[in-house]
Amino acid sequence: MMGWPATFFVLILFLILGAPNASAAVEVMLALDRSLSMASNDPERNSLKGIEVFSSLLKPDDRFGVLTFANTAELRVSGKNMPGGRIRDDLDAFLRTVKMDGTRTDFGAALRLGYETYARQPAKAGVDRFLVLFTDGQLNLGNKQAPQAARQAIFDEIIPLYRAARIRIFGIAFSSEADLGFLDQLAEATGGQSFRTERSEDLYAAFVQLFEQVDIPLTMPIVGDEIVVDANVQGLELLVKRGPSDGQMRLTDPSNRELKAGDHRPGVEWQSFDDFDHIRIQNPEAGAWKLTTTSTDKTAYIESDLDVDADIPLRVQGGTRVTVTALLTNRAPGSDPALLTGARLEARIYDASTLKQPPVSFESVSMGEDGHRYRGTLLFASTGYARVEVTARGRGFQRTKNYQVQVVASAPASDVVSADVDRLSAHGSESLPSALAQRSAAMNLLVVNALVLLVLALVLGVWWWRRRSSGDRDESDLDVGVRDDD
Repeated sequence: MMGWPATFFVLILFLILGAPNASAAVEVMLALDRSLSMASNDPERNSLKGIEVFSSLLKPDDRFGVLTFANTAELRVSGKNMPGGRIRDDLDAFLRTVKMDGTRTDFGAALRLGYETYARQPAKAGVDRFLVLFTDGQLNLGNKQAPQAARQAIFDEIIPLYRAARIRIFGIAFSSEADLGFLDQLAEATGGQSFRTERSEDLYAAFVQLFEQVDIPLTMPIVGDEIVVDANVQGLELLVKRGPSDGQMRLTDPSNRELKAGDHRPGVEWQSFDDFDHIRIQNPEAGAWKLTTTSTDKTAYIESDLDVDADIPLRVQGGTRVTVTALLTNRAPGSDPALLTGARLEARIYDASTLKQPPVSFESVSMGEDGHRYRGTLLFASTGYARVEVTARGRGFQRTKNYQVQVVASAPASDVVSADVDRLSAHGSESLPSALAQRSAAMNLLVVNALVLLVLALVLGVWWWRRRSSGDRDESDLDVGVRDDD
């Protein structure tokens, strides 16, 4: 049985980690720069198309909101859950009516409104919160002296609020004029990330990348326009970008039944936008799904109880070796533990260099009730942005997740660091596997230790009552003795 200090520590640990939550829901508030320069830098309104694709990829349990800013900030779409037509109606109305006609660029106003909006909506356990700052310019308040003071106020007054509320800031610097350095500072201070895209035609890809950074979804390879779905997949999503010459896309299921936009089939939602198709299929039939399209820009996302998570840092130093832990889990009720036996895990780094790094095989560390644990060491050789592709392969399944890493100034290649202190993972500020293992352990111990506390409280209460009663009797005897003497 645990003593009082250990019991108290477990309770504090539980309060810090929060109750375990299987949901990987997120809340995203997008702060969109609507200054005049946006109209000239993005004449085709690709930024709005990017918002459209980003919002379509969010899950039903996710919340999404939009605010715009220039010299002031305004909430345009309040944070709402994605299911139902209301959020889509509000978002469509915003996309049709927003005008890029603002003067100045006040990041402070955007950050304050973003925080105030979140503060009005109590945080939910297990739900990560993000503010995405999208801008094509720099802090501009109308005179040369104001920006420096405004920057200082942001880091002195606003960023501590974000850190305390565990709201991460992600930045998209659009155009070469955007202040990526400032966005980097905001992101680093809150455990987020930032990146630049200079061409408006690349904004679609930028918002897809943003979704993958925020949500870190499971992906599945599309080989020869085929996606092979296994029996452990509960949901399949296809995102296909259409070019001007691309015709209507079709999809054939494993039973050779054909689907196209506008068809109605239970469990299938097909959204066809001006520039892309998004298809969401619930409980897809196992087997090969075939796409008929000329597009080369397509991605398959899946939802599955058979999942992989890796503790990849958001930011590392060039030349640094990073020890990474990973966890392959099967959360399906009554699942066969043997399904994970013999599964292999590897990671491949794709960076800006022309050198193609070979995949790194991870070693198996342990098998337990919470899953199959692995460990491996990655070397980030080139500065810039790198994508780490983590893939687990087992009997009849493959699971892949992609992690974006910012590689900064070089460090000695012999340095070995732990990713645990660098990444604010999708589970909060803990790392994996600790994010899963600690929560599970805390939950298992909570009931036992609550009973221990109750027993201790009862024992202390009885002891205190008996001591108090004894003291009262002693005082009563003393009083009687004094009266007798008198």
